[in-house]
Amino acid sequence: MTLALYHDICRNIERPAGAADVALSLLWSRGVQAIALYRLAHWCHRHGISALSEVLLRMSQLLYTVDIAYQAEIGPGLVLRHPMGVVIGKGCTIGRDVTILNGATLGNRFSGDHDRPDGSPTVGDGVLIGTGAKVVGPVAIGDGCTVGANSVVTRTIPQGAVVAGVPARVVRRGLEAG
Repeated sequence: MTLALYHDICRNIERPAGAADVALSLLWSRGVQAIALYRLAHWCHRHGISALSEVLLRMSQLLYTVDIAYQAEIGPGLVLRHPMGVVIGKGCTIGRDVTILNGATLGNRFSGDHDRPDGSPTVGDGVLIGTGAKVVGPVAIGDGCTVGANSVVTRTIPQGAVVAGVPARVVRRGLEAG
């Protein structure tokens, strides 16, 4: 948890963080504070302290209007540039060095029956998810992708692609690995 949070802070301030930078980020950056609450809630959940996880989730919702489920798996280096309105569902898996802008939603897509969700997204490393974007269902977003503002992603996106629109379409292909 500590190393992941340190990596989050370094990415948020865009340079290696000293002790003063860490303290200032935790005091003043709402994005870093929301991530720190998620990391602590996730740690509590993994260690069987679910009641405290719920309390930390509610604190994050009230203080920062961010809803990051403590059951989500999020790699180090997450940046919430403007965290207001960000929703990350409990089944989501997010890679390293991902940036999510305000109002973005990542979560299940329900198929009529609320007891049977269709699955959650998997986000690769180095992805940028734009303001107001929605990523729903069992989709994969490849490494290095950019999801445009207000896009609705309901299909898997190849590595390095830029997508935009409703529904999201590839507007520029990235370099394929290999």
